[in-house]
Amino acid sequence: MTPDDPRLFHRDEGRGEPVLLLHGLAAQTRTFDQVIARGKDRYRFIAVDLPRSGRSRDWASSTPAAIAEALAPFMAAKGLSRYRVFGHSFGGLVAIELAVRAPAAVSGLLVASSPALGLPAQLGPLLDTRAADFGLRVLERLPPLRPAVRAYFQVLWGEPSRLTENDLDIYCEAMGAFEVWRGMLEAARAIAAYRLPLKALADSGVAARVLWGDRDRLVPLLHGEHLATALKAPFTVLPRTGHCVPEERPEAVLAELDAGGPKTG
Repeated sequence: MTPDDPRLFHRDEGRGEPVLLLHGLAAQTRTFDQVIARGKDRYRFIAVDLPRSGRSRDWASSTPAAIAEALAPFMAAKGLSRYRVFGHSFGGLVAIELAVRAPAAVSGLLVASSPALGLPAQLGPLLDTRAADFGLRVLERLPPLRPAVRAYFQVLWGEPSRLTENDLDIYCEAMGAFEVWRGMLEAARAIAAYRLPLKALADSGVAARVLWGDRDRLVPLLHGEHLATALKAPFTVLPRTGHCVPEERPEAVLAELDAGGPKTG
């Protein structure tokens, strides 16, 4: 995978220490708009539309391992031999896998609201049924319905009144991406089968930090506590915050990046 591959859309903005930004499912690089706008004076952000997301197409299978395997040479081709990674939600799994596969390149890891402990055991078999495939075919034929998108994200937002029309624009656009539902089903199946590579991550020596909203209704706070404990990582809990940390609390994301940066003195 190279930066000029037309299947992969990415943004390269700002100057300073490079940070790779990885979004979650049914999202796109625009979910990092506020993070980039507020931090581009001190960080060089490389934000990637994951496969079948945003303006990207099928540049990899929609699994954490396959995406990480493609991103390592992509970042090297951009001339970046050392960088940090911020992964939100599903993007957190990709970030972890990238740290395991390219420890010499990944200088630090920030994971937020990520289902890295998998899904409830009873959900996995349901995702492998014909009903799931049938539902996929139905969803592929439907345009994104703004009232439904609004209702869903009002559940995900810690303070629903702070959900803006611009936020809805971004997610409606994301849900109209090429094969987005197919990618989501493949990714959900990968999450159900995911096992946190604790030994490999410990062996990598990559330092991690974990960030979570106290009102996350999609991936509960308890998962964040367990993940931080497993990674032996600093754990920051954001008050009045739901699942969509980059949009809800961009300043907190930047504060965590600042805290996890190179130590001087």
